[in-house]
Amino acid sequence: MTVYVFIAVATLGFIVAIALNRQLMRQKHSDASDTGKTDEDVRQLAREGKQMPAILLYRDIHQSGLKEAKEFVESITWGQE
Repeated sequence: MTVYVFIAVATLGFIVAIALNRQLMRQKHSDASDTGKTDEDVRQLAREGKQMPAILLYRDIHQSGLKEAKEFVESITWGQE
């Protein structure tokens, strides 16, 4: 009986931790999109040779993956954008 209670409490704690993590991630993304930064800011960083900050900013603005952000910044760097 004690083992079942322990498993139930541990499972509940795990579910609560996941829910809190999701809430924090949503808050982080909404804070990033509230900065007023746009794709033009990403383009400016890329043109200045600051690829990593440009990729990170693109990901913050669009909540996108690394590959999509990297391809966008590289297209600017290579003169395709």
